[in-house]
Amino acid sequence: MLESRPSRTPGIRFGYLIIVGLIVLDIGLLVLLFNEPLTLFSFLWGCLLLASIPAVAFVAFWTSALGNTRYYVEGDLLIIRWGGLQYLLQLSQIEGLVAVPVLQRVRRFRGLRWPGYLVGEGEVVVAQVQADTAVSYEAVFFATRSHDSLLLLVSQPISFVVSPVDLENFRDCIVALQATEIAQTEMMSVTTRLNFLHWPLWRDKLALGLMGAAVGLNGLLFALLAGLYGRFPAEVPLHFNRLGMVDRIGSPANLFILPTIGFLAWLTNLFFGGIFYHGRGERMTGYVAWGTAVLVQLATWVALGHLLAAGTP
Repeated sequence: MLESRPSRTPGIRFGYLIIVGLIVLDIGLLVLLFNEPLTLFSFLWGCLLLASIPAVAFVAFWTSALGNTRYYVEGDLLIIRWGGLQYLLQLSQIEGLVAVPVLQRVRRFRGLRWPGYLVGEGEVVVAQVQADTAVSYEAVFFATRSHDSLLLLVSQPISFVVSPVDLENFRDCIVALQATEIAQTEMMSVTTRLNFLHWPLWRDKLALGLMGAAVGLNGLLFALLAGLYGRFPAEVPLHFNRLGMVDRIGSPANLFILPTIGFLAWLTNLFFGGIFYHGRGERMTGYVAWGTAVLVQLATWVALGHLLAAGTP
């Protein structure tokens, strides 16, 4: 069985370096949050801290995937394994194998790219030496080297770019296997794209608008409270009775309960809206869930407005 692996050490090391850098950033942000008075800058530090958490998880996932990567042939299938992902391509579907120096450049790349890591989708430009022209191919990249050490597997409807350490030998072996009559094997599953990049959700302006409006309103409410916090008196109104009279007062810090409720509501509706929209194909139900999140944010704004108005002499 033909098998090759990409060079993994540089990409893994740089991935770990990114993770360490993000963790150091988080520690610095926590120090700022706990030692500085609450201001609008505190809100910004908090946003950076929240954003760094999924960033660390994302980089850690793809870095660990690099530890279990290989390209190998079983029967008539070329299999690209990248962590938990597996891509299968029949040898008979490979129309050509192009390596340096014919590969000119990579453009319009979308995905992860750092030293020793190149995973995503893009366009590969191939020089046509005899015709003095260039041809471009849409391709999925699973490589760990720069564009001068890549191997393009030309196929339809999408091509692949890999970077086996023994590039010349790997290419020659593929060509030799194609020349022999190998029995066709039944393909259990075929994946040709990074599917999450092509979810209809990313092209649905209404869905993105509803989700963005909800989180935007919630973030602005946090920012408003953080910016005004230093101006609040020691005690502010927190609740009204049935007659509309203030029946509870307390620390201004308690006002942050309102945007916190709004944020939890946004997360809940984001989750269930995603299940209905993408998992079950029920777009309208997804819109309702995300629209409800917007209404909740508006309700928290109205509630805060009433509390602040009641506390204004």
